[in-house]
Amino acid sequence: MSRLRLNACILVFCMLAVLPVSCKREVSLCRLPDADEWAALQTGDLVFCVGHSAKSAAVRFLSSDQSTFSHVGFVVKASDSTGLMCHMSADDKCIAQESLNSYITKSNVTQLAFYRLPSCVDADRLSSVLDSMLFQKVVFDEDFNFSSNDKLYCTEFIVKTLSKVGNHDLDMVDTKKHIYPSDLIQQSHLIFLFEIPNLIQ
Repeated sequence: MSRLRLNACILVFCMLAVLPVSCKREVSLCRLPDADEWAALQTGDLVFCVGHSAKSAAVRFLSSDQSTFSHVGFVVKASDSTGLMCHMSADDKCIAQESLNSYITKSNVTQLAFYRLPSCVDADRLSSVLDSMLFQKVVFDEDFNFSSNDKLYCTEFIVKTLSKVGNHDLDMVDTKKHIYPSDLIQQSHLIFLFEIPNLIQ
C-alpha cells in the first residue's frame, strides 16, 4: 500500500473514531422522484447515493476521484409500483430492501442519481435472486474482499448479482481492488436517467 493510501486510511479511521456512525438530524425532504420519473424507472436500474454520514465521507475520500457518490443499490418496482431500493446496508450489516423514502431519511441522503444498464436486465429473474438473498440475509462484507462470495459490500453486490442473472455489462470493472460506486460509472457504459440534487434541507 502506498504511503499516500496509508495516510488516507489513517485519516478515515480518525474520522470514524471521532464522528458518530450516522450523523442523525431532523431532515426535511425537498422531493422524491415524481410519478413520471418513477414510471420511467425499471427493476434493475441503479440508484447512486451520497449523504452526510462519516461512512459516506470515508468512501468518497478513498475513491480514486473522491467521487460524489458513496453508495449504490438496485431499484425494485413493487407490484403496486412503489419504488424500493435493494442494497447491502452497512448500518444493518446485511442485505436490505426498503422504500427509498425510508433509506433517505435514515441515512441522511443528500443526493440521488439513477442510471440504467446498457443491456436488458431480466426483472423477474433479478427479483427472484434478490428475494433469495433477502431470505438468506446475506451479510455485509466489512472486509471489502471481492474474492469472497458469502459476504458482499454494495458495489460487489451489484456486479455479482447482475452476473448471476445473466447481465455482464459490469464485468469489465476492475475487481483487483476495492470497487467504489464511481467505478461502476467510469468503467462501464451506464445510461444516465436523472438526478435529484439537494435532496434534503
